[in-house]
Amino acid sequence: FWFKQRVLHVLTRTMVHRSLRLAAIAVGALLLPSDAAEFIAPHTKTWTFWRSGHPSVEMASRQELWYQELTLPNTTHTSADVQSPTGLTGGFLRLDPFKELPSHFHPDPYGEIYQFTRGNGEVVLGQFTPLERWQDIAPGLFVNIPARTLHGIRAGSAGCELTWMFTARRWSDIPYIYADPQLPSRHIPRDYTFPVPIGAASLASLRNNASGESGVRS
Repeated sequence: FWFKQRVLHVLTRTMVHRSLRLAAIAVGALLLPSDAAEFIAPHTKTWTFWRSGHPSVEMASRQELWYQELTLPNTTHTSADVQSPTGLTGGFLRLDPFKELPSHFHPDPYGEIYQFTRGNGEVVLGQFTPLERWQDIAPGLFVNIPARTLHGIRAGSAGCELTWMFTARRWSDIPYIYADPQLPSRHIPRDYTFPVPIGAASLASLRNNASGESGVRS
């Protein structure tokens, strides 16, 4: 009798757990959009042009690039609520010859990765701090960029292209804070407290070091 009760208890518990798992899967499926899993070809997404807006016309003409955000779902819906179904946002970034991405950083928790796919030039980490390091760009170069790490790019004679990725629902959620005080920060919430980048004594001291610079080595 005891053995039969034990078997019945185990079977009942197994069935309950299985039912709960199936219910969780069903609820998850209802929460995900029908096109959450999909293929996105780069040629179906437009390239967006960006220029820094530096008050120096010569500097602004150097600080420009093209990018694609490929992790948003294929949809005609334009609401700000559209977001990546994976919790990751990424795409391609392209710099023409001798163009620059000025040194900047992102606050916690926005770490980033780069992988260069073509071109030449240099990428810098920790610019204007004692941690400054430069690396030649070559296809396949992978760069880990923890949150609050200053980073920038200077394209060479061949220009360069890379893939980028953040842990974020969409690119427009990610604050961009530039070392150069003449460049306005982007995607900054109201009443935001600016963090100090890694390697800098303060944001003010960093911007003093960067003042008058392009954000990448000249």
